[in-house]
Amino acid sequence: MHRVMHLMRVVAVVSAVACSSSKSDSGTKSEPAAKTVPGPTGQSPAAVPSGKGSMQTYLLTTTGSDTPVKVQAAIPSSWTVDTSTGDGPTFKVSGADVKQLTFAAISLNGDNGARITKAIKMQYDDTTGAERVELSGGRVWMSAPQGNNIHARIFVPSPDGVVMGFALVSSASADRLPEIRSAFETLAIAP
Repeated sequence: MHRVMHLMRVVAVVSAVACSSSKSDSGTKSEPAAKTVPGPTGQSPAAVPSGKGSMQTYLLTTTGSDTPVKVQAAIPSSWTVDTSTGDGPTFKVSGADVKQLTFAAISLNGDNGARITKAIKMQYDDTTGAERVELSGGRVWMSAPQGNNIHARIFVPSPDGVVMGFALVSSASADRLPEIRSAFETLAIAP
């Protein structure tokens, strides 16, 4: 656990140095990298519309483990996915002020419930005022105010830890959270 926390701090520091956003937009932990799994044509999209809610597959690098995890999610057609940076899929939501929207995976010990609890504690310093919704399959949706933003996540148990959908949305675009939550609720471990 100490190693995972240390790795997350190192990644967060590197991201903070590289990030040009204002201090009010910072404060969330950095996300591990992910890669798009090439489709039938063998091509990975870079900043292209994602389709009509079709299932997309990504290979996430797992923080704290050498074992990547393959995930899938139905991404709305109004979203754009960019996998060109090598930092994992980043999504943009048309017409919304979304600071960050991505997927991440962390390796944690324990049963599903214990891993979800640990992941939530790692991502939310204080859950006072946070919305928490228990979902099927041991998944949890959370959102909480963070400065002028809303920090939202879905936590999904994985064989080695937890997979997360992460969104940092400006308070002005809070009306888009239901759309983000709907997409995040499709996030699953791919077969």
